[in-house]
Amino acid sequence: MTNEVQVWRAAVDEAEQSGRLDRMALALARMYDAAVEPAPHLETLDRYAKRVRVSLTGDEGPAGAIAAINQVLFREAGFAGNERDYYDPRNSYLHEVLGRRTGIPITLAIVFLEVGRRCGFPTVGLNLPLRFMVGWPLRDGHLIVDVFGSGRIVEPGDCTRILSEIAGRSITIEGSHIEVATPRGIARRMLANLLGIFISRERYGDALRANEALATLGLRPELIRDRGLILARLDRLDEAIADLSHYLESMPDAADRASVEQQIDGLRRARPGRERLN
Repeated sequence: MTNEVQVWRAAVDEAEQSGRLDRMALALARMYDAAVEPAPHLETLDRYAKRVRVSLTGDEGPAGAIAAINQVLFREAGFAGNERDYYDPRNSYLHEVLGRRTGIPITLAIVFLEVGRRCGFPTVGLNLPLRFMVGWPLRDGHLIVDVFGSGRIVEPGDCTRILSEIAGRSITIEGSHIEVATPRGIARRMLANLLGIFISRERYGDALRANEALATLGLRPELIRDRGLILARLDRLDEAIADLSHYLESMPDAADRASVEQQIDGLRRARPGRERLN
């Protein structure tokens, strides 16, 4: 495990204990940019929270508190969802989101949640499929905040419509079944986002680091398979074959068994040819 991944993993454990997401998110960014210094970005979040606090009268209910955060973040500071370049990796790095004031749902949610935490609000992350959101706990569920939609409060029916539009198929969300995200779950979701982006952009070295970090949260067979495929792209053929073979041994009834076996055969055929070139 690289030192950067170790630091990030320690930050995940700390977040599980404290509920703080900011240091964990900045540690993730530092895995890919060693120049990231947490202090200035933590101070930025402190300033936003101070601006929210001074606007409060003490009589706000949940909707009023959410409106106060929205006023500072989305109206005054100008935070917005990055619709134009949604899959830019910078949208997943908290320091970039704070600097550029744009991001994807999960990083905008971290900004919102960390400002809320500093104000003493009980806001939580909501692990909805396809679109991470924020919730304010109520007796019978949550007041749901769509941070990618500039902090608007939405009903479960609105979530159903939003997610169905994203998926291109019908998705039903019941308010009582919405899962509160743990820091560990948030970390896993952020890394899974980056892993997919790096693979699609053929940044296989960065993808390997994301895979390595994900594995520290629980080494599932699929991660071993994915690591093998990434290693193959990096021309580390022996390691790739070992990982793919291990995957098949641990998942004898895998739905993609034939495809993985074909990959292994191809790598074995390629290996002697590469050795002759050395």
